[in-house]
Amino acid sequence: MAQNITELNTLGEEVEIIIRPADFLSSKWLSVNTIECGYSHIDNSKSTGEYESLYALDYLKHKFTAAIRLQSVEKLTADIRFVYQDRAGNYDIAQADGTVETRPYSGFWSVDAGISYQWRWITIFAESTNITAARNFDFSGLTLPGRWTKGGVKVKI
Repeated sequence: MAQNITELNTLGEEVEIIIRPADFLSSKWLSVNTIECGYSHIDNSKSTGEYESLYALDYLKHKFTAAIRLQSVEKLTADIRFVYQDRAGNYDIAQADGTVETRPYSGFWSVDAGISYQWRWITIFAESTNITAARNFDFSGLTLPGRWTKGGVKVKI
């Protein structure tokens, strides 16, 4: 029978500021829809007794985001987002000689951007995540993709 054997205490805080300056930061062709800035922090502590948990303390400890969204009068929207992430914990990585090395997660910056055009009930879009192809790891040392770009058409019925 499976059972929880770890006691986990989690504390954190999150702050987000969203400014909608379109009224005072706009021109005939372009306006700033939103400026966003946010930060979140989590801190975990655990008690496992005689057992060892391999993943309970691998979590996103710090995250900072800053973004701006621009819109033209022709229904063209563009946004750019800067993200910093710092994960707590360690991960194991196999070495060529067959040994395993334990490494701490490193913080990293990524830049995301998107552009879209809306015409009636149709939106054409293109987005790119991690434009700088920053090398980063998720839970258990899983390497996340570098640059990721997608595009498409959305239709509202």
